[in-house]
Amino acid sequence: ELLGAAKGAALWETLHGRDDRALRPLEPLQSVGTVVGWGVRFSDEARAEAFVGEVAREVARRLQSLGAAARAITVHIRRRAPGAQQPRKFLGHGVVTNAGRSAQFGVPTADTARVESAAVRLYRALRCPVLELRGVGVVAAQLVYN
Repeated sequence: ELLGAAKGAALWETLHGRDDRALRPLEPLQSVGTVVGWGVRFSDEARAEAFVGEVAREVARRLQSLGAAARAITVHIRRRAPGAQQPRKFLGHGVVTNAGRSAQFGVPTADTARVESAAVRLYRALRCPVLELRGVGVVAAQLVYN
């Protein structure tokens, strides 16, 4: 009565292992990425760039494990908002502003060095003061499968 006759009957059937809906195959991913939004604190630019490189290498590893190559890459950052107080959670990002930059690869790639260098170049273009950096994400998109 609470769900109605049709919904109740469908739920009962499903709970008893009876489901006549057609299975749909999984669709290929359109993007793959990694985002780190906790514990991001650096005292100098070299360490921040090295961290962006690590995140990009993880994205390249994921591309390779999927047997895919990316046509585009995006770097997202979280920057401490002007006048923001200390975050409530220890090493959390707190109040931030989000920014991002994207670029196209001339030829789809999953090459670790190309993904890493593109990500670091995009991070530099965002011109975020290192002491205000609170989060980093790298996303590979427009995937092509081998």
